[in-house]
Amino acid sequence: MFVGGGSVANMLAVWRVHALDVALRAAWEVVLGGTSAGAICWFEAGLTDSFGPQLRTWSDGLGFLPGSFCPHYDRDRRRERYLEEVAGQRLPAGLACGGGATAHFVGTRLREVLVEAEHVRAVRVNRRSQHAAVEEEVIAPRRLIASTPQ
Repeated sequence: MFVGGGSVANMLAVWRVHALDVALRAAWEVVLGGTSAGAICWFEAGLTDSFGPQLRTWSDGLGFLPGSFCPHYDRDRRRERYLEEVAGQRLPAGLACGGGATAHFVGTRLREVLVEAEHVRAVRVNRRSQHAAVEEEVIAPRRLIASTPQ
């Protein structure tokens, strides 16, 4: 199953009303995917614009994957805001992906990051325990090679 973008708040509300979240938990053992809101939903929390133009924290995800997720890390001040939210403990540590990056999990473990182009990146964002500071750990990606028609 692949879930596209949109409003994580609306998506999860509808899923829960119709018990689709229970079916998705069973399907999770097979293959689930998503982009933007469709990626945040699998985590415990994330950074979203589902409630309007302002970015805000979301802490009501399905929790299949631990921690938080930030899509579109390379635009709209998301990087700065995500770092602030993790530093302030309003979001748990987590994963952030720029446009064109895909995180591949096996169970709850990140197996690899795939990217469309060299400049695209994904990072783990962790809070330092002694300080209200965060650190970004760049994840070495595997670049997908697009085939050209002949």
